[in-house]
Amino acid sequence: LERALKINAIGEVATEFGRAVTEAMGPRRVLMITPTPDGAISVLTCAGSQSTADIGDPTAAFLWVGTQSRHFPREEVAVAAEGKGQEGAQIFLELMDTLQCNLAMPLVHRGLLLGLALVADAPTKNNTYDELYRAFRAYATVALANTFLHLEASDSQHLQGKFDLATAMQESLMPNEKPVIRDRFQLAGSFRPMA
Repeated sequence: LERALKINAIGEVATEFGRAVTEAMGPRRVLMITPTPDGAISVLTCAGSQSTADIGDPTAAFLWVGTQSRHFPREEVAVAAEGKGQEGAQIFLELMDTLQCNLAMPLVHRGLLLGLALVADAPTKNNTYDELYRAFRAYATVALANTFLHLEASDSQHLQGKFDLATAMQESLMPNEKPVIRDRFQLAGSFRPMA
């Protein structure tokens, strides 16, 4: 997963995460759910490609998952879903069943849910794998955070380039003439770009 820390694409982070899980635990179905730049939700396979699974509107599920601070198996979600007022847990349980995964790892950075890693057929009966799951979650969270920061910086640089071009165009439209001087008055203009 250390390779994922150097990657700048969400699909590649999902691929590295899947590769790490497979190397540590053997072949497993591994998915990563993340937001897209346009505000939609993307379900990525460990191959970095889009999953074709229809997950409906998982907003309530993600709000519930965002309150979780550690990885959790499907069994814990089922128990939580039985509680009163646990609509988010119920929807998340349906989501896990739809995606055929039994372990969820919320990827939370500074209180913000960046994504969700899901694993199928993950051992969950004993605490043997807890440290491994914690490490997976930590690396994947940092890798996603780095990717989002890189995308934000790229957008900022792109916007700055457009702003510089607009300023240059605006300046080129303004005449560079000296003030007009007549007997009794002097006529001059000034121009200052916004930037």
